[in-house]
Amino acid sequence: MAQVRKRGGFKRVFLSLIDGSYLRDETFTKQLPFIIYLVTLSFLLIYSRNDYEKKAMQIIKLDKEIKELRFEFIDTRSMLMTTIQQSQIARQLRLEEIEESVVPPEKIYVIEND
Repeated sequence: MAQVRKRGGFKRVFLSLIDGSYLRDETFTKQLPFIIYLVTLSFLLIYSRNDYEKKAMQIIKLDKEIKELRFEFIDTRSMLMTTIQQSQIARQLRLEEIEESVVPPEKIYVIEND
């Protein structure tokens, strides 16, 4: 036989939510596994979204750190290039009152006697 639906609409649904009679309804118990599945799925989606945002923020932070380290590397390399130039070394030696040699170095030979 066809089941006759009760009329009352929103008021009936609201009252069944308040007094808990919907929990005793057969259709609710049949759909309980599906409801649990939806709740679990929603928790999983919320967790994955939060995890994604955390990783995205970490990637942004690491990108900034990489840029800073790259600038520091370029700055250090340019300072090193200027400090190893012969003119710069000669200038530093003059400040310490050491004269630059104008005589080229000579090769030293060692004779070993057996």
